[in-house]
Amino acid sequence: MKSILSFLAILFITTSICSAQVGINTDTPDASSILDLSSTEAGFLLPRMTMAEKNAISNPAKGLMVFDTTNNTLEVNTGTPTSPVWSFVRAENNVTPKIVTFYGDLSGANNNINGVNDTFFRMPLGSSEVTEINTDVFTVLGDGRVRVEETGSYLINASISVEDLPPGDRKYILGVFLNGTASANTGTRLGYLSRGFASIPSGSTQFFGTSGTFTYFFTAGDVVSVEYVFNNDGNRLDGNLIHLGIAKL
Repeated sequence: MKSILSFLAILFITTSICSAQVGINTDTPDASSILDLSSTEAGFLLPRMTMAEKNAISNPAKGLMVFDTTNNTLEVNTGTPTSPVWSFVRAENNVTPKIVTFYGDLSGANNNINGVNDTFFRMPLGSSEVTEINTDVFTVLGDGRVRVEETGSYLINASISVEDLPPGDRKYILGVFLNGTASANTGTRLGYLSRGFASIPSGSTQFFGTSGTFTYFFTAGDVVSVEYVFNNDGNRLDGNLIHLGIAKL
């Protein structure tokens, strides 16, 4: 009798394995699944690890999925075990863009852009010029100055224009600075959105503008500032349209 029961037990286990279906909290796993989890009180928790720990996984299988605690993102290897590519799993709907956008129209006012030679000034764009912001990712600290609240890669784009750049070779710069104080040009200069000389012909002033894009990897808590230079021998200029946008990639 014991031999018969043992045989039946082995047969049952073998049959269960061959069916290749496992149900947790359900006696009837879906026929299309290899694993069917059923619950109205709890969720499915993936392995959680830092970016460094994720990148240290040896030969991760294509399709391997983890939660990256450095980026706070759900990621899947879309590459190969020997050449992994960790891609974000993104929701297409109801996602708040990770962006801050400033816009200002300075036309109609006079002498609102500084023209001290070779001197940086903050973009005159503060909280009142914000047109869109994700406050989970960005905090506006002052004119042209933003703190990022999440670690990751960011795209910065800015433009500035003036209505009355006078004749001559006039240097202009749009620069990006890191972790400066409330005063301009006190942080580490990371790079340039735009830099060059405008050759304005003699006889009249000219409308002039410049813009550019810069990408950088920032750490949560970093303060980013965008600043400009217009060489005009110390004379102020009449501004026109200006904007600043920062987006987390």
